[in-house]
Amino acid sequence: MEGIATLVRIYRTRLNDARRALADLNRERDIILGESARLVGQVAAEKLIAATSWEANTAFANFLNVMTTRRAAMNFQLNDVEGRLGEANDYIATLFRELKKYELTQAQRELEKTREADRREQIELDELGLDMYRRREAAR
Repeated sequence: MEGIATLVRIYRTRLNDARRALADLNRERDIILGESARLVGQVAAEKLIAATSWEANTAFANFLNVMTTRRAAMNFQLNDVEGRLGEANDYIATLFRELKKYELTQAQRELEKTREADRREQIELDELGLDMYRRREAAR
């Protein structure tokens, strides 16, 4: 029984750690998505400025090249994070299955232990009842 309880504790800890790591990856993805949206907004704002000024229009091409490079780097980072998110979700699913297996085994053993204790108690009560019956019969 002690071994199963230890395994349950270990797998719960691993599962909690994996969930925290998953939350960190989700935050990292959200930061990248926010930064990407900010870049899109920045390009739109610069496009409006470039439409009104000849000097800004000439610099806009270089600006757009830089932003395209940044956007590509962000997409690469996003793909990497999403890949790690998939792996983390698979790992969490595996840990959860293992944890449930050990929890069910632990619950089954506890149920068997309870049933055995109840059975022994019933045997003891039956013996006590028989002894009382025999004493009453012997006293008659």
